[in-house]
Amino acid sequence: MSMVVLDLDFTLICKDTFKAWVWFLLKKSILSFSLNQCGLILYLMLCRFFKFTNHIDFKKKMMQLHISPKWHEAFVDKVIMHLNQQVVLHVQETITALGDPQVVIATAAPCTYAQYFPKYLQFKVDKVIGSFWDKKKFVNNEGETKQRNLENSTHSTCDVFYTDHYIDLPVMKNSKKTFLVNPSQATLSRVSSNHINFESLYV
Repeated sequence: MSMVVLDLDFTLICKDTFKAWVWFLLKKSILSFSLNQCGLILYLMLCRFFKFTNHIDFKKKMMQLHISPKWHEAFVDKVIMHLNQQVVLHVQETITALGDPQVVIATAAPCTYAQYFPKYLQFKVDKVIGSFWDKKKFVNNEGETKQRNLENSTHSTCDVFYTDHYIDLPVMKNSKKTFLVNPSQATLSRVSSNHINFESLYV
């Protein structure tokens, strides 16, 4: 079966959803008077701001918080206003051309909220693969890890891949065609030097 793979941040959604999610949780904690959770989120944010922790460790700790699924759904309901409609239209055309392919969202964003995006899209998404905790092991779904997770979860070869960043080169190398959404010059340079079959989408 043919397969289309979609990145999330700055591809399907025109912003950094993880950063938006952190601020959403802080505001939600304040408004719901969840003072302990509010204090913990604020502490983690300050540690990241002053570089006492790196991005991955910050993500790990944020994803260990006990957050109601309703909050994740409410976040996606809010951030979906930043859906890139031009990319959605392009994906729909690709799906039609391939004839009912498997569609997968593969993102470094936490799967705790990423899993709710498909219900807002105008096409069927068969699987969402994001960053997650596997018992005591944290799996950050980017780079080589994203490619391995795709292979293990789908057992298919990617026909068309949509992304914005060269960090996804491992997936690009295993895709027949890549569409780069509003790529930076650095991304264009890195992708070109790796002889990837790609086109740029400026939308």
